[in-house]
Amino acid sequence: MERIKALLQYFLAFVIIGAAAMILMDQVVMPLYVKHGQQVSLPDVREMQYEKAEQMLRDHDFIPVKGEMKYNADYEPGQIIDQQPRAGSRVKTGRRVYLTLAMPEKFIEMPALVGKTIRGARIELSRAGLKMDSLQYGYSSKFPEGVVIWQSVKQNGMIRRGSTVQLRVSRGKNPNIFTVPDLSGLSLDEAKARIKEAGLEVGNIQFIQDKDLIPYTTLQQSVSAGSTLTEPQKINLVVSVSDLNDIYNNQMRDQ
Repeated sequence: MERIKALLQYFLAFVIIGAAAMILMDQVVMPLYVKHGQQVSLPDVREMQYEKAEQMLRDHDFIPVKGEMKYNADYEPGQIIDQQPRAGSRVKTGRRVYLTLAMPEKFIEMPALVGKTIRGARIELSRAGLKMDSLQYGYSSKFPEGVVIWQSVKQNGMIRRGSTVQLRVSRGKNPNIFTVPDLSGLSLDEAKARIKEAGLEVGNIQFIQDKDLIPYTTLQQSVSAGSTLTEPQKINLVVSVSDLNDIYNNQMRDQ
């Protein structure tokens, strides 16, 4: 009797264990087996921080893998810039998803742009990972038209990669700017000609007697050579003569 009772207990336990195994197989093992490897739409994790993207991919049975690190001014450090395979692709679960992360910004040396053409400046900025913000224009007596004459960040200054830079470009010489010529040592006639060529006017002429110099040699000018003027101006001269009486006699004859 005891033996039959023991056999019944063993049989009952076997039935219970078998039933539990079937339930486990049906509810857990088989769904996992069927789900693994099936094709699903890959979620879009771009612009997410890595931790959030990692969790989402794992929740969908994918394996996140940190890939290339890039600097991009449009993304904060740690954000996902790109993913491979692409978001929305039909892929099998359980596969690896490679993520491109944004890295912290870097400071670089500002390249020299003054003296370059606009095209040349654009190329230099692109190589350095910088952008052109705006172009300003101004007259320049030093640089020809179309050449950069100023940059908002000085050469070799430190600037964030991805930043924008302002440039000023030459319009050429200002037609309303008058440059005073150097008249020292010229004859009076040549000095007058140079003044008129520069768009200026001959002012008063003061004569100084100096027998050691060639007569009518320009000694001084009222406005320094190289000065720039915004409107025509008279240039007074100091000129040598060998005898002041000659000047006086000529003036008396002209009256």
